[in-house]
Amino acid sequence: MAETIINDKTTFHVMLNTSLNVAMWPSSLGKFETRGGREGDLYYAIGPVCKRAMPCCHGYNLVMPTAYFFIDGAYFKERYQQSMTQIFGIDAEPDLSRLSNWLQMRGGSYVVQRVFYYDCLHDIKKQGESESEFMARLEKQQTRFDKIQTLTGFHVRLGSLSGSAKKVRQKKVDVLLAVEALDHAFRKNMDACFLLAGDLDFAPLVDSLVRLGTWVEVLYDPRSAAKELYTAADRSFPLRLEDYYGFSSDDFRAANQIPYSTAGFRPGQGETHLKRGHTGTGEQVILGRLNADHFLWIQAKTGTQTAVWHNRTDVLENYVKEMICEVTWDST
Repeated sequence: MAETIINDKTTFHVMLNTSLNVAMWPSSLGKFETRGGREGDLYYAIGPVCKRAMPCCHGYNLVMPTAYFFIDGAYFKERYQQSMTQIFGIDAEPDLSRLSNWLQMRGGSYVVQRVFYYDCLHDIKKQGESESEFMARLEKQQTRFDKIQTLTGFHVRLGSLSGSAKKVRQKKVDVLLAVEALDHAFRKNMDACFLLAGDLDFAPLVDSLVRLGTWVEVLYDPRSAAKELYTAADRSFPLRLEDYYGFSSDDFRAANQIPYSTAGFRPGQGETHLKRGHTGTGEQVILGRLNADHFLWIQAKTGTQTAVWHNRTDVLENYVKEMICEVTWDST
């Protein structure tokens, strides 16, 4: 089976086994069958979408279902930066190409053909900001948007800000996203819509897309998303710390490695104990050091023991608090 590009759509050319009159089609990609229409017409079903295979001289061209990805840029950036700051204590910028690649891998049967990124320039002066600082900040923002626009298949859409230095809010961004998503659905440019957002204002958009017959998936941060939004979609996916970390640049991940866990580690192997504590449900906790690494060891009441490792105690404690549980340290 060879992949080709025809009419800006991803297609697969399938040679038919004429003696059996079936398509040589990988079952992992969905069902391929003869049904309805003219005698010999072939249809294929991938995920929730069923299309007729277009005949060609040697077999059939299969047009893979197309997905468009719509991103509320301010929401995504804020949630990403919050996650990285909570763990590593530093600010960072997400790598949008890694987000797109991640979605393409988990998009299943859909080909994520285009990505639309919605945001706005923060072009209102902050309190105490000099003219040179203001211009430098604008230039940095514009450079970031230009970089995103250069990514293959990416399209940046900018709204505007209103308000004053004390309180600003975006204008037109949500409306622009909703109008363009509905336009693409109405024109049948996309079979599926992936939406990364958390605002309740997008729930009517999801409802409308579903009524139009477009498959909708919502990606959201469970710490900050309206339940009515992601439950309205055909499928939803919560973004966790590991996901956000995976959206970081290679340089950031090389300089800021995420903690890792091991099971079965028992204290008493020559380590140094720095402090002891307990979880809210009474599990024993030890923060210690073994060779060049620090560990945070937790023993559950069932006897299960887990150790989380990192070379920085602050990152270790932040990670355990965010991903596992709160720890109360004993007074010394």
